Amino acid sequence: MRKNKNLLFFIISALIFIIVKFVYQTLSNDDLFLILYPTAKFVALFVGSPIEYFANSGFYFREFNIIINKSCSGVNFALLCYIMTAFIV
Repeated sequence: MRKNKNLLFFIISALIFIIVKFVYQTLSNDDLFLILYPTAKFVALFVGSPIEYFANSGFYFREFNIIINKSCSGVNFALLCYIMTAFIV
């Protein structure tokens, strides 16, 4: 009986992971603004450089010539932590 409960939990966890990963792939930088803004603001405060937001590109730091965009959002890391925790528990 315990195996069946664990199997159901693993299947639900894997489905949540797959659905969130699929939805994340379809989102643009504009859709992830609320996730990207705190990261960009923290970096701006840390390095003392102003930030500029460009639609479909992300947050740009002219002084360092870097862009904080979808790849820096941390969603993949959060998903990886979620699925690892789900399978450990």
